[in-house]
Order: sequence, then C-alpha cells, then structure tokens
Amino acid sequence: WDATTGNILAEVDMEEEPPLGVHRTALGIYAFGREDYEIRDGKVIFASEGPVGVMVPDGNPGAATEPDLDDLKQALIAAFGTDYGIHGLKWISRFTDMSRQAAAYRKGRVFLAGDAAHVHSPVGGQGLNTGVQDAVNLGWKLAQVVKGLSPDALLDTYHTERHPVAARVLRTTMAQVALLRTDDRTEALRDIVMELLGMDEPRKRIAAEMSGLAIRYDLGEGHPLLG
Repeated sequence: WDATTGNILAEVDMEEEPPLGVHRTALGIYAFGREDYEIRDGKVIFASEGPVGVMVPDGNPGAATEPDLDDLKQALIAAFGTDYGIHGLKWISRFTDMSRQAAAYRKGRVFLAGDAAHVHSPVGGQGLNTGVQDAVNLGWKLAQVVKGLSPDALLDTYHTERHPVAARVLRTTMAQVALLRTDDRTEALRDIVMELLGMDEPRKRIAAEMSGLAIRYDLGEGHPLLG
C-alpha cells in the first residue's frame, strides 16, 4: 500500500517557547517536547530549555526527497500561525504509513528480516519487536543447519512462520493510523474503540497482539511432547 499520510520529525532550536505536548488539530497531530523530562503526578514535565523535538503532519508523504527546515516552518505556520523562530536544525526525517512486505523471506542462501522484509507506520512501536522476532526465529535455525544438526528444509519454516506475523502487523498498523484521523466519523469510531479497551477481554487481546505474545506457530502433529 502506498503512503496516504506522513509526518516530519525534527530536533531544532526555537526562539519562542512552543506549546509543549501533543495537539490534535484539523490539520493533524502536532507534538513538541524535549529530551529531558520527568513525570510528576502522572504528568510529563519537560525541561524549560534546550532543543525541541517536533512532529508535524507531512503535506507531501509521497515525496522522494528528504524534508528540510522550510517544510517544517510551513507546517508550523499553517497550524499555529508562527514557526516559533525555529533554527539550528539538528536532524530531520520523515515517516509515512506506506506498507510493504516481501513476497518471500528466503531465496536460496538469501534471507530477509526486519525492515528489509516488511515496512509500515511506526505507530505502536511494533517494527522493532517484529524485526527482533525475525532474527530470533532465523538465528537458531541457521545455527542448527550450519552445524549439521538439522536439514536445510528447517530454514523454509522461517518464511512459513514469520510472514503471516508481519502481514498481521501491517494490517494492525493501518488500522491504528486510520484511528488517528481527525474527522468526526473517526472520532466516533475512536470513542467506541476506547470503550472496548475498557473491557478485559478486548484489552488483553489487543495487548497480546501489540506485544507479540499472541503469536503461535503451528507445531504440527504426532510428537509425544505436543499437547
């Protein structure tokens, strides 16, 4: 699936203090924060000075070039009427909800894992988990085959087991991105989802999906230890 929405992330200096925190606007979600912070009475208290981390909606998620300081300025002005005097760009990047998955994770001696095998929106932080799971799944199988303890066919189970997991993650992240839209209909849907998350069973199921604890591999039949 191609990108339909995206965000620009950056760390900059600002002459004016921005409204720190997360802000949902008609144009999308904006966020300002500093690396140094503490939690007081359940609230995030950011440091009073230092570079500011910024997240703004990207008006051109399909762009082939990297964003620059001017792109960031224009996004801030569109939402807040000012760019807060941003300067001193430390770094800048873009992420989108583009979702891609390799058709096969193995071709002979070549194996794909992590972002080489699947890319998706970073919402929910599932990309790192999925990539590490790929490595763990493949690592011991490679060791077994290299040491001559298992047949080469064991390596085929890497694709069989891991491809469906990432396919599910792609669909889950697309659903999460959809819930971030700011229109009234999505807000109504988001309210319903929040009600469901107040119930034990839906909350446990979604938590298991997000954490990877819901993953179950087919162990086949016939072994005496299965049951």
